Amino acid sequence: MQKRNILSNVIYSSIYQIMAVLIPLVTAPYLSRVLGAEQTGVYSYIYATANYFVVFAILGISNYGSRKISQLREDPQESTYAFLSIYLFHAITTTIMLVAYYLYFLFFLSDSYSGPGMAASLFVWSSLFDISWFFAGKERFKMTALVSTFSKFLCAVAIFLFVKTPEDVSIYTLIMALSHVFTYLIPWLFLKGELDFGKFDIKRIKIKQHILPSLIFFVPVIAITVYRYIGKIILGNISSMTETGLFENADRVTQIVLGIIGGIGYVMQQRMSNLYANKNENDANKLLNLSFILTGFISCALSFGLSGIAGTLAPVYFGDEFKSCDILISLLSLEIIYVSFANVVRTNYLIPKEKDKEYVVSVIVGAVVNILVNFILIPFIGALGAVIAVMAADLVVFIMQSYAVRNEIKLKEYVIIYGSFMIIGGIMWICTRIIGLVMGTSVFSLVIQICIGAAVYILFSFIYLKIFQKDVFNMVKKLMPKR
Repeated sequence: MQKRNILSNVIYSSIYQIMAVLIPLVTAPYLSRVLGAEQTGVYSYIYATANYFVVFAILGISNYGSRKISQLREDPQESTYAFLSIYLFHAITTTIMLVAYYLYFLFFLSDSYSGPGMAASLFVWSSLFDISWFFAGKERFKMTALVSTFSKFLCAVAIFLFVKTPEDVSIYTLIMALSHVFTYLIPWLFLKGELDFGKFDIKRIKIKQHILPSLIFFVPVIAITVYRYIGKIILGNISSMTETGLFENADRVTQIVLGIIGGIGYVMQQRMSNLYANKNENDANKLLNLSFILTGFISCALSFGLSGIAGTLAPVYFGDEFKSCDILISLLSLEIIYVSFANVVRTNYLIPKEKDKEYVVSVIVGAVVNILVNFILIPFIGALGAVIAVMAADLVVFIMQSYAVRNEIKLKEYVIIYGSFMIIGGIMWICTRIIGLVMGTSVFSLVIQICIGAAVYILFSFIYLKIFQKDVFNMVKKLMPKR
């Protein structure tokens, strides 16, 4: 079997994850001014609600399915029948959720939201065609990344062409939903070459054996979804759509950053699952070390960098109506560091090692914390309460998952690595803050902050890695594609 390049896969997976939130980020300045805070909040509320139906349709198939295909990919026929069995189960659950969504639309959704609500049903339809988990298990990230990029590009063009007034929120929802449908449909054209049924045997299709594992993975999925979206729904119901819109835009900014981290983790999860399944502990440990260093470098840069420019970014990027987003962005950026650390623990060790109990319990506790904090704080401080709830939940998950592997991986060493990058990030943060105070709020000031901040961080990181992490350069060199 062709050896797959990890670095290339990291890049392609990062593109795939980033594109999921990049277009909303790119179009945010335009949409913020065209739709305004209230209609931005309406979209956020409708999408968050529809996404719960999507989550119940997919269950835990994204993580479980990709892990299963990774473990079986050396056997083409076994992986083919596993794919068919898992997908048929997925098709059944999606059909049930489609019926449930239309019942919700007819009997529970306010008439004032009927337009975007009907358009949002396509989000649920799109999940029926989602087989990205299969290609991830095969480590075929290039095709899905390119399709996603093209789809999001078309989405951006459509937004600028057809969304012109606050009343166009239904059109905006439709465009976003159709983008999902297109992204998930195209990979089916490439599926045939990946399947090998041999002499077709219907008895090898075993849906039942995949139900329980999918449900086990569903628990953390729904828990994570709760503290990704429940804050927006609570804001929309007991606070205001304006507060929901403020939180939505602050969340968009941090999600692009977490998309980069998620892309790295998702690639590593597939490779680590395969290595552990084949008892290759030595290579797995090397990749674990590389993953911590790489995510530490990236997450600290983006966390301190985003916090440093937040005061300039919010009014310049989103407009004066969203100026108060700066404190929300600054706070959310702090969690990038410990979320990225937990991501490495989860995707590089807990899931590949099939330590599902530790993973599931930690996320459930995080979701409970999130719900409690949301209900306590949102009535008093609105969007700020939703931000604190997300940060508290992710902190709990980080602590619990790290504690679960305290005797199995070198946590102290990795904490020191992260600490080193945090010090460098602190230096960068001071530089960007000073520039912002001196130059004021403008596009030019924002560009200067980003350029000088990046230069400072890269310079000090290079010195640190050259002196204390010399083996990293050799490891990265080996992973680079050979020409």
